[in-house]
Amino acid sequence: MRRGRPSVTDPMADEPSTPETPDSTPAGEPSGVPSSPRVPNSPGLPAPAEAPAGSGHPAAGPRAHVTHVLMGLIGAVFLLQYIPPLGLLERFGFMPALAAEQPWRMLTHAFIHSQPSPLHVGFNLLALFFFGSFLERAIGHVRFAVLYVLGALGGAVCVLVLADPTSPASWFALHVGASGAVFALVGALLTPTRELDRNLGGVLALVALNAAIPLVEPNISWESHLGGLITGFLLGCAALLPPPRRRPLVFGVAALLMVAVLAGLTVLKLLAVASLPPALSTF
Repeated sequence: MRRGRPSVTDPMADEPSTPETPDSTPAGEPSGVPSSPRVPNSPGLPAPAEAPAGSGHPAAGPRAHVTHVLMGLIGAVFLLQYIPPLGLLERFGFMPALAAEQPWRMLTHAFIHSQPSPLHVGFNLLALFFFGSFLERAIGHVRFAVLYVLGALGGAVCVLVLADPTSPASWFALHVGASGAVFALVGALLTPTRELDRNLGGVLALVALNAAIPLVEPNISWESHLGGLITGFLLGCAALLPPPRRRPLVFGVAALLMVAVLAGLTVLKLLAVASLPPALSTF
């Protein structure tokens, strides 16, 4: 985030059954020679396509539908931003001062990016493609969508909580970009589990790099990155650490708790700002 300025047929129907010898060795194979064992997946390769969604193993094949839809929406909105009369950046970017009056900005900002350079939206789309495609296959479409949305909200709430209402540069800053939601995906990839076949060192290096970027680029909204990272890590633990049969329930409860926490933090911050003396508050 930047701070602004077909039908199914029976596959065995037409296949003749293969006779077997009394010792269960298929005809045509020498007796005593075992059949080829199933070869486990090599590190870095996707799990078999029949791996159930939410098992922690990405299924093979292009099945990351939610990721692709999100990428399409972000790209379309970015193109619409080139139509000045729409004023999408000013109307849908997140500003702490408008959190109470226009709370929808806490989500819509994740579809708006800075212009005219395409680097901001390009980096987020690239990260969403790699991280999102992998993670969606691992935890399933619904949980992935919930994780993404709550990550965007978590990033905005962190911006709000850390904003200084006595400083116009902080309280009236416009925040845009999908970085908070993307960092929620990174946070989920940091879940301490061996089920995710990912390069953990590479993920940690990315986190460290983004922690250092604000030192040289002050317009980067590190608060949104932090909020998304924390939100994603907590939801990732709920999606991947419990026993497989209990994961849908645990994740659902965790998501509801996360919504409650984010809403509570927002209300507490706004109440604290409203109680400030008029001479100090810019609200």
